[in-house]
Amino acid sequence: MRVIDMSLVIILVFGGNKTLAQGTPPPVVIGAFSQQSLSGWQDQIFNQTTQYQWQREDASWVLAAHSHNSASGKIKKIRIDLNQTPMLNWRWKITRTAGTVNEQLKNGDDFPVRVYVIVRSSLKFWQTKALCYVWASQALPLTSWPNAYNQQIMMVALESGENLATRWVTEKRNIKEDLAYYLKIHSRYIDGIAIMTDSDNTQQVFTSYYGDLYFTAE
Repeated sequence: MRVIDMSLVIILVFGGNKTLAQGTPPPVVIGAFSQQSLSGWQDQIFNQTTQYQWQREDASWVLAAHSHNSASGKIKKIRIDLNQTPMLNWRWKITRTAGTVNEQLKNGDDFPVRVYVIVRSSLKFWQTKALCYVWASQALPLTSWPNAYNQQIMMVALESGENLATRWVTEKRNIKEDLAYYLKIHSRYIDGIAIMTDSDNTQQVFTSYYGDLYFTAE
């Protein structure tokens, strides 16, 4: 699978913009991990701390997450106009899943990788409506269910099982359409993105990886 270094995207977009169709909004970079940047990202700790650190891979930098009976993530508060750039792009990689667990129950609510799309509806930022894309252990791809801890969060399994473990997988989702389909929300804006690798409920160990996250018009 071809890996796109975010530095190339930045050069193409901001160094001339000739590759974009006239009037097409440029990509909105949320996580420039290939540039070793966590600018604007804040820690969100639930139970112990997942360790996030830079790792060189595929001739680029990625963000590695190591969770040992821990649950913490990183969140970036940023307002995105989905009328302009509705498509969220990212890539991720796992080494293993949580195995035979019921992911819809609290004692099975652990995932090697998560990407949250947050729609603010509360004065407390995390108490919001959100989509949570995950790499599941058992749930079939595109299965969805309310989070066991917060019914305002809808879980969506994009990948499942370990057939693709140790491989980079690229994801692309139309967030405006997914909000309408999974949460019945017709919103022009989202207010944040978060990532998390957690293993506190199943008391396991995960090592997973995140590539760049960015929004595009198409």
